[in-house]
Amino acid sequence: MPIIDSETTIGLDPYGLASMHLSQAARDTLDNLRAVLAEEVGPLMPRAWESASMPPSVRETLASLDLMRPEGVEEVEADSSMFSGFRNYVLARTDVSVATM
Repeated sequence: MPIIDSETTIGLDPYGLASMHLSQAARDTLDNLRAVLAEEVGPLMPRAWESASMPPSVRETLASLDLMRPEGVEEVEADSSMFSGFRNYVLARTDVSVATM
């Protein structure tokens, strides 16, 4: 049985859909999102769950990334279901409530 790399930008992507269907700029955007979530958002979420609240800094952090129109990603790709699906997947890997913002 082949080993599936789960440490990619996308996480578990056994069929390599991200590398086949997303531009390098889109993958770079998602990688940056993953890094920001790990460093700035993820550490806040346990306390947020306990208090049933969302820290305002989470929204500010995500808004500053301009994920709806990321730099270098063509508008048609940024609007695609493939990019938005992977974007939401990366968000949800940190915390499901973050993906619903």
